Amino acid sequence: MAAPASGFISVFSSPQELGASLAQLVAQRAACCLAGARARFALGLSGGSLVSMLARELPAAAAPAGPASLTRWTLGFCDERLVPFEHADSTYGLYRTHLLSKLPIPDSQVITINPQLPVEEAAEDYAKKLRQAFQGDSIPVFDLLILGVGPDGHTCSLFPDHPLLQEREKIVAPISDSPKPPPQRVTLTLPVLNAARTVIFVATGEGKAAVLKVTPRVPPLGKSQACGPRDRICLRCYWIPRHFSNFGVEGEMETLITGWLEMNHYERKLIR
Repeated sequence: MAAPASGFISVFSSPQELGASLAQLVAQRAACCLAGARARFALGLSGGSLVSMLARELPAAAAPAGPASLTRWTLGFCDERLVPFEHADSTYGLYRTHLLSKLPIPDSQVITINPQLPVEEAAEDYAKKLRQAFQGDSIPVFDLLILGVGPDGHTCSLFPDHPLLQEREKIVAPISDSPKPPPQRVTLTLPVLNAARTVIFVATGEGKAAVLKVTPRVPPLGKSQACGPRDRICLRCYWIPRHFSNFGVEGEMETLITGWLEMNHYERKLIR
């Protein structure tokens, strides 16, 4: 599967087909980055159904590059629940059990929260670890972020109409009032999502069809000084990028993966 261009959309008939294509995309992106000037690959993962999907497909997709390539991977998490790693809600804990046992990225290059800290301190500690791992970047620049989409349209632990959508200074933020349990979480903020070189949204199942439906009334946004020459992305209350304005999603939908290169600016708009 070739790397996605801006506005690239793929629809798959099954989670298995989606998982295989997603794993190949990760492996190809890794190979491209390892061959580049920085000679490393920084990947940010989300939880949910992505854990089992990547655990099933990514080890085989990454195997041809050899185990030595994994020593140049850096792995972070787009958000995390403030629970012990042994807890069923821990994103890192699930990846440690199901994926990292088969994809031996060095522990020193897997960036996690400290779940024993209070949520505010855990966010500050995670931000410090990211800055150490991404030295030279004013904002950590992931080569690839894989984001999920909730039925309410949230991604990471950034929920529609939540004050954290306005955060522009912090790279990591605590949340103590998550609408979805558990209430205490640590999340990357929009500046980090916007700084990533490649962002992939993955949505699976019939329950996501409604949140991905867009009417033609979404206005074109053009360019702005804030985003310079790159595409400006409109995130409504349901996190719908404007690229969907010409792509109607109706009724049942099995799986959807969407990706954009060089996302640079978000704007929240409520369009009625």
